[in-house]
Amino acid sequence: MTTGSDVHWVLLGYGPLARRVLEVSLAEDWPPSAIVTHAEASDLDTVSVTDVAKASSIECATTNPNEEGLSWLKALGPEAIFTVNYRRILKPQMLDIPRADGFNVHGSLLPILRGRSPLTWSIILGHEQTGVTVHRLEAEVDTGDIVAQESIPIGPQDTSLTIQQKMLEMYPVLVYRTLDGLARETLTYRPQVGQATYGERRTPDDGEIDWTWSASRIYDWVRALTDPYPGAFTTLGGDRLYIWQVSVVESCQSEARPGSVIGRYRSLSVGDSWGVACGDGLVCIEATDPPVSELRQGVILGD
Repeated sequence: MTTGSDVHWVLLGYGPLARRVLEVSLAEDWPPSAIVTHAEASDLDTVSVTDVAKASSIECATTNPNEEGLSWLKALGPEAIFTVNYRRILKPQMLDIPRADGFNVHGSLLPILRGRSPLTWSIILGHEQTGVTVHRLEAEVDTGDIVAQESIPIGPQDTSLTIQQKMLEMYPVLVYRTLDGLARETLTYRPQVGQATYGERRTPDDGEIDWTWSASRIYDWVRALTDPYPGAFTTLGGDRLYIWQVSVVESCQSEARPGSVIGRYRSLSVGDSWGVACGDGLVCIEATDPPVSELRQGVILGD
């Protein structure tokens, strides 16, 4: 009986999630026949997809699959293609190449948070769960029928890093499950059901804290943008101050201007830390870059 390891497939991927799929596929002997990635390194990767490919015998290209790379991929004749954190939208002529089907692996419970940065947005928005979805590739992004989906709970202490670590383990599992379903002819497709929501593209400059937000929203904002992402930030004396960790001071209100450093508070995580007034409530600043030695009572952040 054929299994997922017998399927001739191509990976179009980038960043740590695609790298993890490649690493596991190599270790478990179901590697792709070829890889297409982006030329530049990901800010989130110390070891890239290209680095892993070079250490194996798999051909790796940075060609545009919609243009000059199209004939090369046609000649490979894959049964399946998988896109994992791949930034180009594939055109119809590319979607017609796989003999069986094409799939995308997306970091949310589709149809929730189609589009960009779903992991980050799920935490920013205070969701209590996210997940990983494998769906059929279609011309319209993230709309195809679902073939595999698993949920991941988001606890109040989770950050983008802790959720990404769970996704790093789940992505290759669902890719192999899909390959195995293709090989055994047991793969089933179901339409996306429910109200679709969308995440927008984010850049490092989108991380500024608005101190008129509630303390809980600022808490979610900081934990969503902390390591390995570029970080939430505010300004102090005209310079950017990155804030990597905060906590909410429960049942505490202040009439001070939002962004005002109003004194020292006891944090459960790091002990003595600075309290900052918000639009609704108070947060303790626990980790910053540069260090918060310049903070003092009465300073206003974000001016």
